[in-house]
Amino acid sequence: MSLGLSSGTGAFSSYIKMDARSGRILRRKNAEKGEQADVDITDGFQAVFDLSNIKVGWAMFVAGAAPSYIMSKIGEPRQPRPGDSYKEGFLMNVALPAQLGGGVHEFSSTAKAVIQAIDKLHTEYQAAPEAASGKVPVVKMTGTTMVESKMPNGQTTRNFQPVLAVVGWVDPPPSLATPAPAQAVPASAFTTPPSTGSTVVPPPAAKPAAAPADMAFG
Repeated sequence: MSLGLSSGTGAFSSYIKMDARSGRILRRKNAEKGEQADVDITDGFQAVFDLSNIKVGWAMFVAGAAPSYIMSKIGEPRQPRPGDSYKEGFLMNVALPAQLGGGVHEFSSTAKAVIQAIDKLHTEYQAAPEAASGKVPVVKMTGTTMVESKMPNGQTTRNFQPVLAVVGWVDPPPSLATPAPAQAVPASAFTTPPSTGSTVVPPPAAKPAAAPADMAFG
């Protein structure tokens, strides 16, 4: 794993999450708009991923409470697992385009299917000359793949692993380091990736959410 995993207890920040059980990507703007429910932004999802500052370590998610993180930047000493309720995971900031709600959101997960996708993406990021020059990737989800796992009781679980592609590179928006207010991301950064010949499965259908009228990025 190229992810190496600062410590602290999270607050109710704006966030996105990839639900491995449904294959959907959800957003909630707690800080800026006080949204009371998750908003599905799977269709056309793309964002600037701050992979240069990704953290890895331990996370605990409890319904109705802020997440708790014990994280380290890659290359820093890893902290011991604080308890059985904590699972291995990652944490980073992503900047959304305006048509998906805009602004900077925390993105974290302890789902193995999501971790594997981010691990692969981070390995590609490390090898890219654009990363060496200080740029950050614009990432698009192009589909999902089904992942089956055997449980200790013999049952099989099925999760959806996101297929993530780098479709462009931009200078890091200052807002990635300071999430509010959001920094504009050029619309030209969000493009359609070239075909690779691979076959991916679209995420399961969900009730469509109304798209914002403002199509500018920021």
